[in-house]
Amino acid sequence: MDERDYNYLISKGFKVINQQQSDYFGDYYDILTSTNIELVFNSSKSYKSIDIRKSGDDGEGYDLSLVRALIMNDLNLKEQLNLKLLNQFLVNNLASINKLFSDKNYNNTQKELEKLEKKRVKQMFPNAFN
Repeated sequence: MDERDYNYLISKGFKVINQQQSDYFGDYYDILTSTNIELVFNSSKSYKSIDIRKSGDDGEGYDLSLVRALIMNDLNLKEQLNLKLLNQFLVNNLASINKLFSDKNYNNTQKELEKLEKKRVKQMFPNAFN
């Protein structure tokens, strides 16, 4: 993550709750938390991702690309966005993301994200479901 974006999240009340960096391949992960959401920034063998989950939930969370698809009503789910675009989306849509993961909206958000996950699998592997 760009240090400027990282500092922006800290200025918005996020706290770093876990950080690890490996001496191999430049692997790392950072977990930042706020009132409603936790963000997991991960790099493993040059594959970088951002996952999002409800604060306090130790589960896997959701790919930020799916959260973006939900907010933007984007149905092309197999396209992988680069990390820079996802960071920009995160910073520009933080209020909307917080709203989706609020206690009031989380159950519905979870259902919608699970539907999008299933649609993405079908788009990525269309022949597997014939």
